[in-house]
Order: sequence, then C-alpha cells, then structure tokens
Amino acid sequence: MSNDVFYGADCELRIGIMADKDTMPTAWFNVEFNSLTLSADRTKVQRPRLGAARDNVLDPLRPRMGLERWSADLVVDGDTLILPRLLRILLGAPATTGASAPYTHLWESGAKTEIYCAIAVRAGTDKVHVLSAVSLGAVSTQFGGENVQDFDIQLALMAISRTREDDWPSGSTTGVTTPAPILRGAFLVDGTAADQIVSAGFTFDRNLQSDAYLPTGTATRLVSYLRPGPAPVHSGQATVRAFGTAYDVLADAQTEFAAEVRLVGVTSGHMVKLAHPKAELTQPQVSIGEGVIERSLSWAGHQDASNPATKISVLNAVSSYA
Repeated sequence: MSNDVFYGADCELRIGIMADKDTMPTAWFNVEFNSLTLSADRTKVQRPRLGAARDNVLDPLRPRMGLERWSADLVVDGDTLILPRLLRILLGAPATTGASAPYTHLWESGAKTEIYCAIAVRAGTDKVHVLSAVSLGAVSTQFGGENVQDFDIQLALMAISRTREDDWPSGSTTGVTTPAPILRGAFLVDGTAADQIVSAGFTFDRNLQSDAYLPTGTATRLVSYLRPGPAPVHSGQATVRAFGTAYDVLADAQTEFAAEVRLVGVTSGHMVKLAHPKAELTQPQVSIGEGVIERSLSWAGHQDASNPATKISVLNAVSSYA
C-alpha cells in the first residue's frame, strides 16, 4: 500500500453543472476552497437468517448491504465571486439587474426544480474523486464584528467514483476566480443597520430528501433522487450589546420585520445580502453577569403573498451568471 503523504494545499477542486442527474458536465470551474469532508452512510441490515452456516451461534453473521447515501461539507471563503458561482451551479441562474456594475444577482427560496452538479477533487497526485448528482442541502455563515468567516455548504450526492488515476473528467475548465474577499458584516432590522452587533449568522437549510424508488432496471445501492423537502429552515441569529427594549417589543407583539445579514466586500460595490423579508423574533434571552450585558437574538423567516422566506443577493462586477 502507498505510504505517500499529501496536504490540503496539494489538492484541487472542480465543479460543473449537470443537465440532469445522469449527464456529466461539459464545462468545469476551478474553485478555491478551505475544506471538503466526504461522509458515507451505508445501511447494513442485520437479519436473523436461521439455518445459515455458522461456526458459533453467539457471533453475528455478515450483514446484508443496503442503500448508500453520501454527503459532503464544503467550506469556502467569504467572497463575493466564489459564492455566486457556487449558487449559480447549485440553485440555478439568478435574476440579474443593473445596467452597469455593480450588478445585483438574486436567488430566492422555494424552487422545486431538481438541480444537480458534479464535483471532482484530486487528493495530492493520487486518484481523482468524482462526485456526481450533487445537490445543495444547506448554506450557512457565521461571523464576528472584526472579521467575516466562511460559507459552509452542505451537499448530498448520489454517486462517487474513484477509478480515475490522476485523470480529470473530460470538458473545458475555467481557472480559479480572482478572490474578492468580504471585509465586515452588518445586521439590519427593517432596512436600518443595528448598532453594537457583536456577531451574526444565517442558515438556509433545504431539508433535502433522498428518495428511493423500486428499480426500473438494474438495482443499485444508490438513492434514486435528491429533492428539496417540505420543511426548510430559514433562520438567523445575532448577538447585540445594546440593551434597548426595541427587541423585546418585536418579540412580545410577534411583529413581522425584515431581517437582513449584510456582508460588505473589500472591493467597492461588492456585497452579499442574506435577507428574510418577513421574519419573527423569538424572545431574547436576558443574561446578566459581571461583564457587559449581551443579548442573543434569533429569528425565523417565512413567506407571504409577495415574498419568499429567503432572498440571497450578491452585488459584484459580473454582468451575468446565465
């Protein structure tokens, strides 16, 4: 067995849009990333199987193999160019507005369309791991007042291949996008930035379902489809040092308000807006100790007649993500 040692900096990742869950991409994008974790959940069924050949009645038999489900956790930098490229691949083309830069690219929650992509990652100079029929499960971020952190992208996939020795899937490849990092964040209530915000976060979880149907052809251990589920999670949280009663009023009356986590880019005009146009605040916790009083705020977004539960907008100099 090989005793080669590789480091994360030796690795490379490419991602591409699949026309459907069975058709590999013809165009790939190189992506900078911070980490990638692949996890497998392979069902093993332990059955009694009386009468089977065995040497010891007190020891288990080899279990039967069941369905295999794969998941991936991809972490990328807070960046106004990497994030929209991934959102385009995972959520489809945005609605883009603006006659000149900065252009606004808008993604909204609630879409039923099944969207799949493929990811190819090479570990050092060893095999290329090809993940196919990949779907977005959740996207989240958490940041403090002094520095913006990363975007954590949870994925599910239907198949993985590790048979290509140091060989990439066919198709054209676009090089790594020049980073456009995010500098600081803000939390807005009804369009007004809240002061004394120590940290904030945002989560959009699609409650991805892995459907398994009776086979129409050759049986495999893979799930049949990945689809968004009927109970997504649209939530946000912030820690505030201002003790004013405005947040208590919102929570007591269950008043709807517009919640927005805004990430401002280093490049002029670049920004990410993670918005819940209609949200309700839960009762803020009051914790009094020796130091400065901080309050933890949390809210959940919901739809109304004219707004989805979540809107994700990215402002940058890219004219189109068609």
